[in-house]
Amino acid sequence: MKNIKFIILLFLIITAVILLRFTDVGAKLTPDAIRAFVLSFGAFSPLIYIAIYSIAPVFMIPGTFISFVAGVAFGGFYGTVYTVIGATFGASAAFLTARHLGREFIKGLLKGRLKIFDEGAERHGFKAVLFVRLIPLFPFNIVNYGAGLSKIKFKDFFLATLIGIIPGTFAYVNLGNSIMDIRSWRFVLALAFLILLIIAPLLYKRFKGSASAVNAKKA
Repeated sequence: MKNIKFIILLFLIITAVILLRFTDVGAKLTPDAIRAFVLSFGAFSPLIYIAIYSIAPVFMIPGTFISFVAGVAFGGFYGTVYTVIGATFGASAAFLTARHLGREFIKGLLKGRLKIFDEGAERHGFKAVLFVRLIPLFPFNIVNYGAGLSKIKFKDFFLATLIGIIPGTFAYVNLGNSIMDIRSWRFVLALAFLILLIIAPLLYKRFKGSASAVNAKKA
């Protein structure tokens, strides 16, 4: 049964990649097309947008340009709120898909070699997921499936994702909201904030290294 589940998971991922990369489906999934589709539902547009984002990660659809859509369609604030809700639900769906379809196979394949990794993932799962969510460089969809295949608790994954994606989502949505006027202060501020999120780990590492060196000299 675990082999069949894993085959289903692989089929799902491979099919999604083929559709997005080698067919017209990927070309048609543009921000303008998604925005027009979402806004066509009028008052129900936010719910439709959240529903789309809740499904997208399962099929490995990149969420960055969907976040841009939220900025154009709903503005910076509401776009951020809707995106955080949809992305968290979508990440959770991908996590649970990987957990139920692939976890047993990976565990059986690697046998005892997962023990140390699993213990660390279970103990520090929240911190690990929060760290990668705060940095926009880590692929959102790969993290979802990777975490699902590990022993990270769903509660830790859900909460860390919900909290960790807020800064990056805010930056991407506001970039979308001001993309038509790249000279505006909104665009410049959003871009600067995104760059800060990307380089923050490097700055932290350098600061921590300098602090350790100072403490070593004092000792």
